[in-house]
Amino acid sequence: MKHTVLMFGVALVLTAPAMAQTVPTAKFPKFDMFGTMDVNGDGQVTAEEARANALTYFDKIDLNKDGVVLLDELLSRAREVQTLQNGGIPVPANEALAEQLKSRAQRQMDAIDVNGDGKVVRDEYATRAVERHRASDANGDGYLTRDEYNARRGATAKMKKMVRDQNQPTGAPPAQ
Repeated sequence: MKHTVLMFGVALVLTAPAMAQTVPTAKFPKFDMFGTMDVNGDGQVTAEEARANALTYFDKIDLNKDGVVLLDELLSRAREVQTLQNGGIPVPANEALAEQLKSRAQRQMDAIDVNGDGKVVRDEYATRAVERHRASDANGDGYLTRDEYNARRGATAKMKKMVRDQNQPTGAPPAQ
């Protein structure tokens, strides 16, 4: 009996460190939108590649597959992205996060809803992608390079920060 207890104790001591380790969370690679759009891998994105990528993405956010994306579908996608950014773990619902996601979805809808009818069809979404492509093509050669793409993203991020800072209450620290 003493021998069994001793062996159990030794086994417990040897396995305790392994049992105490936490299960590692999955690491999600940083999403490379430019790489996704650059289908042929030549380091440039054509308007056709941007359009094709937009249509593929549209099909992902058109949850009920009716060819129309509504605000609720954009909101669902915003929640999905938030989960992915959190390592695949759903973020607990709270009022502040819900408002942030709703605001993000509304801004996206405002940006892609060309005719302002509150819904976006596939062609409308693809048209916006081509327009963004042309606006980002700094040298006007019809090809978007990674540098041009990153410059546009950087300008967009600076503009968003400026808007957040302007919306801060007086005396509040600037948004990060």
